[in-house]
Parts: sequence; C-alpha cells; structure tokens
Amino acid sequence: MILFNFIVIIATTLARDGKFLFMGEASKVLEVSDRDFDRVVSSNTDKLVLFYAHWCGHCIRFAPKYEALAESLGKDAFDETGQARLIAIDCAVYGEICRPKGIRAYPNLKHYKNGTVLAEFNSRSESLEDFARTRLGLSVVASATAASTEAPGPSAVYSGSLLPRVGDYNSIFKSVEESIFLRETGVTYEMRLFDGQLAFASILETAVVLSDKTVAAEKVRVLREQILPIVVAAYPDASFRRKVSALQDLITGVSEVDHGIWQNGLDLLTPLEMRINPDPHWKHCEDLSCGLWQFLHGLTLGVERVHTNGGFLAFGNTGRPTGLAVMSCIRAIVAELFMCGECAQHFVKGYDDCAAGRCTMDHPDKRHTALWLWRFHNMVNNRTAHERGITGKDTAWPTKDECTKCRKGSSATPEQPFDESEVYDFLQGAYVGAHSLTADSGGIEVHPSSTSVACLVVSVLVFACLLMNRRRFYVKWKRKAYAE
Repeated sequence: MILFNFIVIIATTLARDGKFLFMGEASKVLEVSDRDFDRVVSSNTDKLVLFYAHWCGHCIRFAPKYEALAESLGKDAFDETGQARLIAIDCAVYGEICRPKGIRAYPNLKHYKNGTVLAEFNSRSESLEDFARTRLGLSVVASATAASTEAPGPSAVYSGSLLPRVGDYNSIFKSVEESIFLRETGVTYEMRLFDGQLAFASILETAVVLSDKTVAAEKVRVLREQILPIVVAAYPDASFRRKVSALQDLITGVSEVDHGIWQNGLDLLTPLEMRINPDPHWKHCEDLSCGLWQFLHGLTLGVERVHTNGGFLAFGNTGRPTGLAVMSCIRAIVAELFMCGECAQHFVKGYDDCAAGRCTMDHPDKRHTALWLWRFHNMVNNRTAHERGITGKDTAWPTKDECTKCRKGSSATPEQPFDESEVYDFLQGAYVGAHSLTADSGGIEVHPSSTSVACLVVSVLVFACLLMNRRRFYVKWKRKAYAE
C-alpha cells in the first residue's frame, strides 16, 4: 500500500503538468497549490480567488476573461508588495482545498481577506469588472465591457441558443480539416467502460460530500431513487453493476448516511486515490468530462437488458422496455453530480427542450435512446468548439477514421451527414463489444492505469538509484573510518 501511494504521488505530479489554466509566463493571475493557498488568502490584502477545474469546458472559456480582467486592472492587479491579487486554484487537482470551502460548482469566484470569504460573484447583479473593482477597493470604470458579465457563479443566468438545432451539422459537413479528437483510433470498449466507471466514482466523491464532511441528504435521495437503481439495471458491465448494487444496499440500509458509510461505499467502486485524482488513470480519455460521456453512453446501451427486477425498465404495465428511465437517470446525474455549473445548466436546458430528438418516440427503445445521446453529444461538441474559437475542424464523433461507415459519403447532406444505422452499430461495439448485456459474469476491473504502471517502473529505478548512492556513501564512510 505504501508503494501504491508513492506511485500515485508521482503519477499525480506528472499528470498535473500542462493542466493548469494560468501558468503562462506573462500571466498576472497567480495559480496556487495546496501548499500556499492558505498563506495567500490569509493576507490583509483583498484577493479574488477563482475556483475552477481544468476539465470544465466553461472554466476553460472563462479563463481568458479572468486574464483580461487582470490586464485591465494594470498595476492594481498587484498589492503594495508586488503580490498578485487575482488568484486561481484547480479544484480537480487540489480537491482537498476546495471541498472544505463549500465549492459546489465551477467556475466560482470569491472575495477573500484575512482568510475569510467576504463575497461571491453573481453575474445577475453586476459585471465581472465592477465586482472586481468594488471588492478590491478600486474606482468602478463606467466602460466595463458587457462581455465580462458572462462569468461564474452558481446562480448565473445564461441566455441565447444553447444547442444547435437537431439537424444542424453544417460545420461538421463542411469541415475538411482534421478532427478535434486526437485519441480515437484503437480505442476498445474495455477502455471506454473503465473511464466511464472511474468518472462516475469520481463525481460521487466530489459532489456528494459537503464542506464539513457531512453527506448531502438530498443528493443521496436522488441517488437512491433515480440514479443507482438504473445503473444497476442498465450498465453494460456486470462486475460494475454488482459493485453499484452493493453501494445501493449500503446506503439504503441506514436511516442516515454519514461520511464513513459513504466512503466505505465508494471504496467498493474504485480506490480513494483514483477517485480524488483520476487524471493519471484514464485509459482513453484525458479529463473527467470525457469520462462522464463514456459512462452515459454506456447506460443508453442497457435499455433492453434483461434484469432480475422483473421489468424495472418496462413502461407502465405494457412490459415494453423503455429508455425513459435511462434518460431521466442521465439528466439526474448531470444536474446533481456534474460540478461544471454552466455545463450542467446547458445540458438540462437542452434535455428539457427535447433537443436531439429526445421526445420523438413515446416509448423510446435502446436504439432511439443511444442515438439521442449521440446526437446531443455531437451538438455539445459543436457548440463548445465554437465557443473556444475552433473553426475548420471536424467536431463530430465518431471520427471518420474510427468509423469509416458512419458518414454517408456522396449521399451526405448538411442536414444529415451520418448513416445512423451504422452509428448505432458502432455505439454497440464501442460500449458493449462482443459481450452480452445479459451476462452476469466478467467485467472491467478498475485498477491503476498504464500511467501508474509506468510510474512504478520510474519509482523502482529512482529507488534503486537512491540505494546505490546510499551504498556508495556508506562505502566511502567506512573507508574513511578504517583509515582513521
């Protein structure tokens, strides 16, 4: 266990390289770690602290606005000692700092002084620059840009078109450049299921426990009633279904779930070290958002799975399998557990508006449910790519290389460039493989990834070098002692 912890520490260090959003040499925003957070915010100087997660798409989109704010403040972005007054911390890496602060959604901007939170930014009431200048004791500039109002805060309101229309694939159809996805070829269904399971366990770790280590009772209720039963019924991997079933039994058999019970339940799914910092362990994905998509796609492929509950997923008394339970479960997972606040709001809005053809079948079957989420996923890919200023690239998934039959080729149109029958076949292979969904044996075990294995090799080599150096020192010391 000691060796495993040592490996995780090294893997974590390697995984952190290149993840932070404010590490540029010219940045006026100070990116802090767990070692210096308390010292920085405990000063007698007003500070703004941005809590974010590097996997959060809207955090990535907000980062340039935060940088622009620091530039607009000029010399006032620093205190009398030259220390930055705009701070940022990556909660995906330093969750042990953020969780006790009660951070429930990203991005989140707070005003600190003497280690105390004095205010939290709310874009409903003021612009980002007005908030910053007021809280830092500066004069408010009337020309503060309206664009800065689109900023973090759990109560922020976002208007405008959230998703393209159902058939709006124009940017995908016209693209002749490379895909925005770089790691799609050679991906197996085992890799996708592994990442999905890890992502699910990770969001359960971060979203359910409150700042004082109590467990959010309302989230536990939603898990008991809307999420865990569906995962147990529909998830493709039998081994993971059994683990989730054990978690469900554990939290259902008690009147109140405390922190100890919750942690014991999550330990059934994945080790704590992996839940807290999943980045070194992904098999295919590079961040939590991708991992969560893998988990959700897997759920849609289990709509018609035979289950011992005697038709848990059946619609009413008809006995017909339906995707409605899976769809509502997916909505609950995103709304209750996904801590990218704006991302979750966009998803729920699109879901409730029946985006991507969700409501076109009264009793949605497995095919309809799987293709609905696939369309929705591509719409999100398209929108977020445009928000990040990415143009001229193929935003659609699966990529042309990964599924050569999924695009229609010469018969494609801007409204529908895909052969959805081929896409459906691809999805089944991508998340089920050759295994039957009715199988109750086998499964994808969640163990440390290849990154950790590589780190083990590095660790052994480092340890060997240390032993050799120690031995050389000991030999030299002994020779000196004998000479004396």
